[in-house]
Amino acid sequence: MSLFKYYLVNAVQNNRSEKITEFFEKMTPELQNQNEWKDWFVLPFIKNPDETPAFSIYFTRQWQETFLISLHNFLSVIFQSMAVPAILNY
Repeated sequence: MSLFKYYLVNAVQNNRSEKITEFFEKMTPELQNQNEWKDWFVLPFIKNPDETPAFSIYFTRQWQETFLISLHNFLSVIFQSMAVPAILNY
């Protein structure tokens, strides 16, 4: 879920409103029944979401850096746990 939120925050910061709309068109069926996402459906209609209490934490540098470090660590563990592809043994 944090990856989705990071995607939306990044789209807002880069003025890519079409990506936000596209995201909600594709993901609404999966997210609409989750309480965690009820506030996020108004994101495309808010002028300054970084100043809105519900979203301001996600626009902080600390949250974004913490998320990226966590994602990096997660992917590192996954890749270290995977078996080496047979083609690399040659």
